[in-house]
Amino acid sequence: MKKFIFTIYVLLSFSCIRFPGVPSTTIPDTESGLLVLNSLSSSISVVDPVADKIFEYAAFAGKSPNSLATSSDKIFVVNSLSNSISIYNRRDFSLLYTIDTGRGSNPWAIEISSSDNLILVTCFLTSELLIFDLLDFSLKKKIKINNPYASFSAGPEGLLVHAGKVYVACTNFDRQRISFGQPFVAVIDLSDFQQSFFPIATLDGILNSEIVNCQNILLFEDLSSLHFVCTGKNGGDDGYLVVYDYLQGEVVEHIRLGGSPFGSGKGVDYSSNRVYLVSENGVISYEVGVGGEISILDDFPSASYPSVVGSGDFISDILFDKDSGSLFAVNFSKGDLYQMDCDDFSLINEWRLSSGILSIFQY
Repeated sequence: MKKFIFTIYVLLSFSCIRFPGVPSTTIPDTESGLLVLNSLSSSISVVDPVADKIFEYAAFAGKSPNSLATSSDKIFVVNSLSNSISIYNRRDFSLLYTIDTGRGSNPWAIEISSSDNLILVTCFLTSELLIFDLLDFSLKKKIKINNPYASFSAGPEGLLVHAGKVYVACTNFDRQRISFGQPFVAVIDLSDFQQSFFPIATLDGILNSEIVNCQNILLFEDLSSLHFVCTGKNGGDDGYLVVYDYLQGEVVEHIRLGGSPFGSGKGVDYSSNRVYLVSENGVISYEVGVGGEISILDDFPSASYPSVVGSGDFISDILFDKDSGSLFAVNFSKGDLYQMDCDDFSLINEWRLSSGILSIFQY
């Protein structure tokens, strides 16, 4: 939902921002590095940190590019305000195809299941999961995600595909009152597309009403667990982590993180099971032990960002890069990309890109 608020901001921003002509695209001479989605300029940038090269306009996308996924030879970009998915050649960034997700659908998150040859996309405003064929991009299934806990829409955001099932994080957002209901997860079986649901704010029969706004899902397969990152009320200090054992089918732990955390599997160092999340105040990191125990590694609620980050800046995404062993974070407000040390979050390098950077991905 934090991204939903900023999508509204992006929509308003388009009415006042002026670009000095349309810049030309530059095909990157690298196939490594980072892919950056710039919401305000509706573009994709490529950054090669090793060579210290920036290809600011590798391609143009639709309005408010929000999320991205890759296959072996393609790049898939979700355009939230254009209600579309742009598909590019991974080598030269030529536009291959555009999928229409439907008027007013507000597509949000995307996953590629190469083993099933599927593209899966959540649509926030229509509460749908769209499933497309990875080979010919045809629509295979449109699933309306029900809300068993309230009369308003499910508000699906993050999703994860694992072992033939799709887990969808649902915010249970009431657009009329601008408030959240009990967060829940919808589970869709890919063999028959049947839905099941489970609440994540209830533990041992007790509802924790502080746990709201579930946005992202992390997988720890060796521990048969899913971690649900709950941002809480936007701008608040009520973020939570919910641990779910998918073999036992039950929530096993609630951990208060504070700081409106946001993050995905991109911010996980799986070699040490260390997780990095961005928040209102700085990086929140925690470690998952061999038995699944959670250890918060920073002083509560979070460690501060490098000094180049201003108090009003919005850090919108974070990524752990296993090649360099460092973190990369993007500053939506300034259009900056930061490379940071994993231990003390000090600044290693920075690059200035287009304004409105929303997301960052491994090339």
